[in-house]
Amino acid sequence: MRLQHAIYRMRGVLLMLLAFLAACGEAERIVEQLRPAPATPHESYTRKLEDAGMLETALGRDWAAAADSALAFPVPISLPYRERAYFSQFEAAAGSWSFNASRGERVRVTLAREDTSNFAVFADLYEVPADTTDEPERRAWADSLAIGFIHDVRRDARFVLRVQPELLRTGSVTVTIERGPSLAFPVEGRDTRAIQSYWGADRDGGRRSHEGLDIFAPRGTPVLAAVDGVVRSTRTNNLGGIVVWLRDEVADQSLYYAHLDTQVVQRGQRLKIGDTLGFVGNSGNARTTPPHLHFGVYVRGEGAVNPLPFVRAGVPMERDVIASVELGSWVRTRSGGVEVYRDPSRVPAPRRSIERGTPLLVLGASTNLLRVRLPDGTTGFVPPRVLEGVDRALAEERFDGGNQVLVEPSPLAPAVALAPDEPLKVLGRFGGYALVRVDGERAGWVAMD
Repeated sequence: MRLQHAIYRMRGVLLMLLAFLAACGEAERIVEQLRPAPATPHESYTRKLEDAGMLETALGRDWAAAADSALAFPVPISLPYRERAYFSQFEAAAGSWSFNASRGERVRVTLAREDTSNFAVFADLYEVPADTTDEPERRAWADSLAIGFIHDVRRDARFVLRVQPELLRTGSVTVTIERGPSLAFPVEGRDTRAIQSYWGADRDGGRRSHEGLDIFAPRGTPVLAAVDGVVRSTRTNNLGGIVVWLRDEVADQSLYYAHLDTQVVQRGQRLKIGDTLGFVGNSGNARTTPPHLHFGVYVRGEGAVNPLPFVRAGVPMERDVIASVELGSWVRTRSGGVEVYRDPSRVPAPRRSIERGTPLLVLGASTNLLRVRLPDGTTGFVPPRVLEGVDRALAEERFDGGNQVLVEPSPLAPAVALAPDEPLKVLGRFGGYALVRVDGERAGWVAMD
């Protein structure tokens, strides 16, 4: 609410300016400076704000600061994750979430707007370097019109997804973040339950370690191309028996298939995902074991890497978000002692006393928690069962006529109205202030003392 007072005054001018910016192309600029072209929709929009001088305004600076703050202070989550996030025209805000992903996994981000208004929502995925003094590296991006994107993870890392709408727009967007395999499973009709020997297991009495996965299946089960690629070689050797190397040119890696009973491809042949390249057997040094496929992934310049994340199925999303209250609305605690969680994994925030009747602004909803903002500006997650709506007032109280109604419970906050000389509906209380309803619709804060 801290921008509400300024936006009421500037709204008409800014809306006309933003409409003008949306219609202008790069070729319409009067003066073009020598600088790199924007690489993403977010950068392009930022450039338009900069060219119009809006980044020098309080609203523009808040928008840029919100983008930077979102990268620095994301909400830690576990995948898969889905949240319906709300953005208000009265705030320059951004949402962000951080998660870990392993080399070989595919991260999928999907955006779905919850209304028919035509406003842009920018999504940017960043990889956080192990050396935290370095800047995060952008890996993928989209806006809401592009629905989303996928990113194949090239190294174990932490990632941050930032989602930010354009200025002066109100609406919600459902953000879904999932991870799964970047390769198809290489044995027909099987999945990871058929793996009986994993990466790193001892071989030859500990003299070497297993550089792949052993996937067991009946002899003659089709072995499949796990990616579109080119057969690099087919050969027979004492260790792997009948083997096939399939080159993945996009990812600059090769897939190794060993212990085949037979192979049915030849060098230079192009394969599509799911094409048969051979059949499960136990050739080579697997002659004394049941039929299985030895499957490996080799990266140019590095050698063998753990294939499991490349083929391991992702955890399915449990259920959709069902928000029990309207996003962007005020709620309040039903009782005292409500615990506000720091993140959706229910890690408690620093211990604090949340009294009964404390107003909370609903910013988003995950599958079983609401993301809320406390009156002092801190955010967290609470279960819906501890909250209630504010349709019914706690009380009706008379305040001194002429008292300022503030956008925040702070003496430094701007005023949005003056308290009338009549009883006001009190929606909640916090820190010596009452949240009241004025003009029948707007909510604001009045000092109780």
